[in-house]
Amino acid sequence: MSYTNNHRALLQVIMERGAVSTADARELIVKLFQQNESTQTYIHQINVKLEPLNMTIKLVTCELTGHKYWILISTLIDKTASFQNEFSPAQLELLRKILSEIITSDDGCAPSTACLNLCSSLDTQMSKADAEDFLAKMVEKKWFVKEHGKFYMGVRSIAELIPYFKASYSEEALKTCALCRQMVFHGERCICCHNVLHMLCFANCARVQNPPKCPSCNTIMSTDNINDFDAYNDHVLDFPEMSVETENSEKRTTNPTKKRKYSAR
Repeated sequence: MSYTNNHRALLQVIMERGAVSTADARELIVKLFQQNESTQTYIHQINVKLEPLNMTIKLVTCELTGHKYWILISTLIDKTASFQNEFSPAQLELLRKILSEIITSDDGCAPSTACLNLCSSLDTQMSKADAEDFLAKMVEKKWFVKEHGKFYMGVRSIAELIPYFKASYSEEALKTCALCRQMVFHGERCICCHNVLHMLCFANCARVQNPPKCPSCNTIMSTDNINDFDAYNDHVLDFPEMSVETENSEKRTTNPTKKRKYSAR
C-alpha cells in the first residue's frame, strides 16, 4: 500500500490532539481508508516515513483506566524535559514540581490543592488562576489525568518523559512493574513487599491466576480494585504495547481467555 494523503491526515490528527485513543483512531481510519487493514498497519507505514525525522508513533496505556492511546513522540532522548519552548518558564517549573510530587508520592498522584499551592514556591510568579487554566490544558492534552481531585501521570508524560525521569531521579525513587518491568507510577501495591504492578498487568494476571499472587513474594493480592478498573469492565484487557516498530517488529498476541469476574470482598 502506498503512502497517501490519508496517511498524512491521520498523522495530522495525532499531532493536533497530542494523543488519540485506539477507538478514535480506528474510527478515523475506517473513514479515511475504507479498508479493513489493522490500525497497526497504517501506523507502521507512517512510522517508516517518520523514522528519518527522529519521530515515531507509540501506543501507550493509561495507568488509571487501561485505555490505550497513539502518541507522536521524538526518538531523540531529552533528559531535560525542555518541551522545545512549548511552555513558559513558570509553567515548566510548575510542571516539573507536579511531576516530582507524583513520582515521590506513595500512591502515584498529587492532590490538586497541593499542586496549586506550589505556585508560591516558583521562581517565576504565577497566580493560582493561571495555574488552574494551565493544568486544565495539561489534562486536555493528556499530560496529566485528573480524577477525584488528584492528578496522575498522563499518557503523554509516560510516552515522552521517561528519559527525563531516569536522568532526574534515583532508581529507588522510580518504581518498576514486577510483571512487565516497565516504569510504573500508579498501580496495585503488594501489602507485603510493597512492589507495584500496573493495574492492567495485575488485571491480566488475575484472569489466569485465582487468586492472583505477587510475582515477587508470592503473597495473595486482593482483587477489589479491579472491579473499578475501566479496561477490565470494558473487556479490553491485554498486556501493554509500547510502540510499533518500523522494522522486524515482533507481533504480540492477546490472551483469548475470557474475563473472569470477581466480587468485592
